[in-house]
Amino acid sequence: MKYCTAPLVNEVKKKNKIKAFFLGDSRRACYYEARHKTQDIYLLWIESPHFGKTLTYPCILRKDGVLYAFENGSMSINKENNEALVTLWEQVVDEQRLKSDYTYVELDKKDFNNAFKDQQKEHLDSEIAKMLEQEMEGMNEEEKANFQAELEEGRARDKAAAEERARKAAEKEAKKNRRNKEEDTTPENLEEIQDETLRSALQEAREQANKEKEQGK
Repeated sequence: MKYCTAPLVNEVKKKNKIKAFFLGDSRRACYYEARHKTQDIYLLWIESPHFGKTLTYPCILRKDGVLYAFENGSMSINKENNEALVTLWEQVVDEQRLKSDYTYVELDKKDFNNAFKDQQKEHLDSEIAKMLEQEMEGMNEEEKANFQAELEEGRARDKAAAEERARKAAEKEAKKNRRNKEEDTTPENLEEIQDETLRSALQEAREQANKEKEQGK
């Protein structure tokens, strides 16, 4: 089954081959979100041309509090969930109903990616929770307690690792900003600095910064 449907907005600009060759073509895809005017339905999708025909690629559908998200994977469960998403999508929206029953807006790529990633993660967490519930169905109370304790330890390790990665990334960015600030506020030729102590300190700082830059590559 193909995980695409007929276009809804259908305003993707056709490619100008000559212009695209020299300047690139940033309008080869459009990103949208929509909300139903009276029902609890939220949609997030991409429209892009394929062999001259514009297609819609459903990404998120939230209906009555139930979240459906496109899954990147080749497992049977991924295919089943994606098929369910497309099937429901075609039941709740088409080009005519979009314009009459929904309010929709075009998003830039960054805002779309942020919205998609957040809801995709929410969907994944929900699917994992369902699997864990099934896994625990045949366990006694002691086994459940041990299983939950192991899960909590794993979550704590994952959280600590994520925080450590974020800390290192922040430190690296701070060092980069300090180097840039120093380069912006000091002469390129340190010999122009009359104060020998300041000149020596700046030279040492630059050498240290260059070492850190090389180590960070």
